[in-house]
Amino acid sequence: MPKTGMHGLSLFISDIRNCKCKEAEIMRINKELANIRAKFKKENLLNGYNKKKYICKLIFIFLLGYDFDCGHEESVSLLSSTKFSEKHIGYLFISVVMSEKSNLMKLVFKCVENDLESFNSENQILALNYVANMANGEMSEAVGEQVLRLLFFGDATNSVKQSAVLCLLSLFRLKPDIISKKEYADRITSFLTDPDLGILTASLSLIEALAAANKLNQDNCFHSAVHRLHRIMKYPSLDLQDYNYYFVQAPWLSVKLLKLLQYLPFPVEPSSTKNYLMESIELIFNKVHEPPKTKKIEHRNCRNAVMFEAINYIYHANTEYSLQMRACNILDMNLKQNDSNLRYLALETMQLLTKSAVCSDRIKQQLKPITDSLKYENDICIRQKAANLLYSLCDRSNVIEVIEQMFEYLEDCDMIVKEEAVLKIAVLAENYFCDLKCYVDVILKLLKFYCEYVTTVVWYRFIQLVTNNKEVRGYAAKTLFDALKARPYYDTFVAVAAYILGEFGNLIAGDDRSNPNIQLQLLHSNFAFCSKETKAMLLTTYIKFLNLFPEIKENVKLVFLGNMKDSDPEIQQRAVEYSKLCEVVNRDRLAAILDEMPSYKNKIFSVETAFQNLITKFTETSFEKQSKNERKEDSLERSISYNEAIQHYSISKPTDSDVFPVRSLTVPQNTYIPGNYYDTLVEVFSSDNHAYSRPGSQSTSTLIVTSNEEAIQNLIWHKNGVLYESNILFIYVESEFRKYKGSISLKYQNKSFQVMENFVSFFPNDNDHNKLQLRTKPNSTTISANEEITQDVEIECIQDFTCRPALYLNFFCEGTHQRLDLQLPVTLNKFIEPIILTYNQFFTKWNSMQQCKEYAATFPAKYIMNKELVRTKLNGLGLSILENIDTNLDNFVCAGIFYSQSLPAGILLRLECNFSNFMYRLTIRSIKETISEEILKLTQLLL
Repeated sequence: MPKTGMHGLSLFISDIRNCKCKEAEIMRINKELANIRAKFKKENLLNGYNKKKYICKLIFIFLLGYDFDCGHEESVSLLSSTKFSEKHIGYLFISVVMSEKSNLMKLVFKCVENDLESFNSENQILALNYVANMANGEMSEAVGEQVLRLLFFGDATNSVKQSAVLCLLSLFRLKPDIISKKEYADRITSFLTDPDLGILTASLSLIEALAAANKLNQDNCFHSAVHRLHRIMKYPSLDLQDYNYYFVQAPWLSVKLLKLLQYLPFPVEPSSTKNYLMESIELIFNKVHEPPKTKKIEHRNCRNAVMFEAINYIYHANTEYSLQMRACNILDMNLKQNDSNLRYLALETMQLLTKSAVCSDRIKQQLKPITDSLKYENDICIRQKAANLLYSLCDRSNVIEVIEQMFEYLEDCDMIVKEEAVLKIAVLAENYFCDLKCYVDVILKLLKFYCEYVTTVVWYRFIQLVTNNKEVRGYAAKTLFDALKARPYYDTFVAVAAYILGEFGNLIAGDDRSNPNIQLQLLHSNFAFCSKETKAMLLTTYIKFLNLFPEIKENVKLVFLGNMKDSDPEIQQRAVEYSKLCEVVNRDRLAAILDEMPSYKNKIFSVETAFQNLITKFTETSFEKQSKNERKEDSLERSISYNEAIQHYSISKPTDSDVFPVRSLTVPQNTYIPGNYYDTLVEVFSSDNHAYSRPGSQSTSTLIVTSNEEAIQNLIWHKNGVLYESNILFIYVESEFRKYKGSISLKYQNKSFQVMENFVSFFPNDNDHNKLQLRTKPNSTTISANEEITQDVEIECIQDFTCRPALYLNFFCEGTHQRLDLQLPVTLNKFIEPIILTYNQFFTKWNSMQQCKEYAATFPAKYIMNKELVRTKLNGLGLSILENIDTNLDNFVCAGIFYSQSLPAGILLRLECNFSNFMYRLTIRSIKETISEEILKLTQLLL
């Protein structure tokens, strides 16, 4: 854009930057808008310079986030100007500010068509840029043929052709049928031989889009692309000799050509074109080994960009064994470089090549550089890439070495990737260990030392495999029993041990060191410090013990008796029911009820359901094209159990549709049990009945939020909106009111990765001495990660009020007690219904209220004085806007009726708007003074 030298625009921008507060900025903008409106009313006195200056001011105001209702017609008139600077500003305004639904769009289309048909290249480029950025379906049909004619016919300059190609690409993405004729596609392909770099680079993007849509002659396109790449690589002095970037010939053009070739079929039969392509890739690889011609980092980046794209093409072509081996050697060499970005890209490209059988075998022979990256690299991203690559390379021959390396990585990796690493270890152990006992050892090691990172799907799968394979049941039970003797350990570990010993503890009961009584004592020694979900599972294990080992019946009954008065209703109910079950059911029927769990079916196991909703924590950045991925088969497909988890990973709780039979009602939390807790264990098998107290809350801090005033102001005139939002909780409100009754739907969404527990909402019913009645039903006290619950509140207005009802929220999340003291968006205007009055009816009622106290106020505008916005806000207050009452068209006259269980009350309102001084005068009359006063306050908040 040329220099404008617009002093008024510079002064206005300087004034805005010097504003010390938001109110001062709004005042300055309102003043400027009033001046611009006044100037535009005298359009005949404005020259092109002044129009351009005022349009620039409007663009700046719009970019600051303010709305206005002027300048649109003037900007369209600038499009017809013969001066480039004025036409440029016109296009800028309609591109940035004007809506595509504007009534002026037909005039805009006409101006665009005129500029496209003109012989002025600057006007053509402006019109093409506008179409490329702002085109829609209607515009595509209107100007599509003109763009094609401009590209293929006539004597257009190179700059115009380049803009036309990019414009055609934008139109093609909107409407692929715009390039329907075969001759058009062939002529676009011919641009691959164009000597102009700008046209060639732009046309490659369009040709790539056409190749992806299969609208090209693939043989001709492949031939032209290969020959152009060959000339750039072998004869740089003859092709694009003016474009040499840090001693690398046309690097980005070479990358684009290699990307285009990935959409075209690789020739099967020997040909000169195929030889040229192989020679070009050889030349690219040869340049990697050449000493750098400069120490500038730009030179290395450009050379490496071409090299990595060439390797990517080799992978997609899946041919030429020698080139694949050479690519692997180059990647090995890059792993030893000092540049961390280069090492990262090398690992990422290696992971891509592992899907090729030839390259995968070659990379497996050089695991040491990869494991070194895993151990000694300081960059967390590179270590993560190395871990992903090791996972992809694992098979039965190297599974022990890979899992050992993954455990070393797990010890000191970043916290946010530990859970992903645990999941990968579980995947590899299940898939590649021939002996299931090794799998059991690996999972138990994870449960013992990294239990806080073991997701439910991992230990669910472990229980499934142990249950389905009889040969490892006894080994799993024995290993878990021995591990329980060494403390400390985690809550989830106790839950898994309880399940396995409850099902298969009889297999190790013959050993005096693990007899039934010892099993019961060892499990119950952890009971007092477990979560309520694990306690519930332990109680179920005890009733299983009663069936398996009748000799410990009295000890089990004592446990049930000690928990019959537990404060948690779930624990209490289980203790009572299980105790009664022992007494009223005979031995045979009890054995049938408590029989061993049947085997699970893999095809319906809950892991499959859970994994479909998992989202990766580390976004994979791959050279691989999505369209190519859809056609390729993953040669290293993982097993049915964990296959999808690594690609879509996060913490997730099982859904209601999961079929895994869990003994507790909810998923246990990973509560850590410190070792010193065991010093206070109570002997439960003594003759006295002890009262067991639950451990105190682990929370040591409380976060208190006491205000949501900004959200309330927005919800005064909106039915729906955001009531509160933080990094862990999002509250959205939907409301509906009719006369003196209303309902509010509160939607609580947990934005964190942790479960919100003890979630309690409380509505104190003391608003203005019970002037409002609120009724609600109890809602869920737990909100899972990334889940949402809804609470409905019914409201009834007894009489007019001023205090908004309160909402108190208490919950635990991420180890912290959270307390929110919020206000509900229930204001007096919610119970106002609009009423239509004629001129005579209005003034009759207005005069009849003269005996009542009139409330009036004069105040400055807090927000932009937009007439339509003011109208919308008054309607949001529940008032109807009466037309033809006030002779001043800038003023508003409104009427409504306030409803409560007592008598209705009429409300009349007059709002006078002084746009030049940015002031309002508000007058309200009602039969009740308190209503008038409250409506006055609410209206001032909005204006």
